[in-house]
Amino acid sequence: MKNQWGACSQNWPHAAGVGNATKPNGAATIYNPLLVQLIQQLNNDIGSDVLLPPILLNPTDFISNSQAFGFVMAKIACCGQGPYNRLGLCTAVSKQCADRSKYAFWDPFHPTEKAKQIIF
Repeated sequence: MKNQWGACSQNWPHAAGVGNATKPNGAATIYNPLLVQLIQQLNNDIGSDVLLPPILLNPTDFISNSQAFGFVMAKIACCGQGPYNRLGLCTAVSKQCADRSKYAFWDPFHPTEKAKQIIF
């Protein structure tokens, strides 16, 4: 699991470079392998088949090179409030984009459907 979600728009004010936050990515680097171990243990203990989707692309890749992936707005969320639309979740009072297919993030935390298709 190479996914590093320090790249989500909520972290951009605290990030260096193109929006990649060191602390959240460090947490993901610790958490992800432990999650894989836990799921493997669960599968062994109870005979289940819990699977994790393969992560094909780090979000930082399409943020730093957004036009190559067809995004016009990779650093601004489609729906939200405040700078980068990064404050709060998408609500009835939020500013919303006209065409979400041009955006990498729907709100400060969630990738758009187009971004999910690229990542997964």
